[in-house]
Amino acid sequence: MSGSPVILRTYFIHVTQENEITATPGAANKFIGVYSGRLHTQDPLEAQIGMVWSATYIDEIIDGGLREHG
Repeated sequence: MSGSPVILRTYFIHVTQENEITATPGAANKFIGVYSGRLHTQDPLEAQIGMVWSATYIDEIIDGGLREHG
């Protein structure tokens, strides 16, 4: 699943980009970032926490024109 978009979906009550709370009918979606893997545990029955590259970091990379050389 690495590289998958991570989306926050809320219903009826939403937090805007300006951190204001609004109430609207239906669902709202917000791009959170890109899934990059998970933290493994010793016990296969324990929860494994997913890691996400924040949308903010992705914007910085794109805005900065940073690319991998090789």
